[in-house]
Amino acid sequence: MKSIILIFSILITNLYLACSCLPMNITERISTSDFIAKVKIKKIWIDSENKNLHNIEIEILELYKGVSTKRMKIYSSQMSSCAFFTSQNTTWLVFASKDKDNILKFGFCSGSQDVDKNSYSSQRKMELLRYLKSEKINTNFKNDVAYVINSDSLKKFNGLTESKNNFALYEIIINPDLSVKSVKPLKEFQSQEINNEIVEILKTKSKVYAKNRQPTITQEEKIIFPLFYYSKEKNDKSFISPYDL
Repeated sequence: MKSIILIFSILITNLYLACSCLPMNITERISTSDFIAKVKIKKIWIDSENKNLHNIEIEILELYKGVSTKRMKIYSSQMSSCAFFTSQNTTWLVFASKDKDNILKFGFCSGSQDVDKNSYSSQRKMELLRYLKSEKINTNFKNDVAYVINSDSLKKFNGLTESKNNFALYEIIINPDLSVKSVKPLKEFQSQEINNEIVEILKTKSKVYAKNRQPTITQEEKIIFPLFYYSKEKNDKSFISPYDL
């Protein structure tokens, strides 16, 4: 009886504990993914060798990164707090990575989204992905550093009317001592005055941390950093944010 109670308690605990995922911004997620595409889920079935996995057959609607494929696996983990599932005949923005056996997989922590259920967020991501692909911008950087901007410094742009671009994009070079060496605009907002201010903010109102918690890194590192424009909604002013909401 004690064994049964213990097993039941573990199952209940696993179901209710929050699934913990490593936080990533959109360009970090793009960099660490081997395959990114808008896909339609054509078929799904349980993996015969691992019950925590499902196999899926897909139709690629737009390929942003990686090699075209028709099949991959998902970490479904149905009896855990990281439970994840994709229904047949749904459309997804998929971020997948290869495992040690070179098999593409994605799951709860991959950043993948049901496009229809997350239309606003996924459309914004796909617009960024299309631009990166069309301009052949390399995002495969080392991910040794975390770059954090002081969001309060962007509040001065609240209420901005931006009719042209939903996002701006910057190439930032980080020195070995974790200082910002340079900021180069790759895609800017409409107002040149605002653009100049943003470059200065990215240079001076930011913090850079080594992910290994050391005070320096071995060599310069390049990162690609986006800023997103969110238009006015009801009583809320428009604003600019580094987060893809």
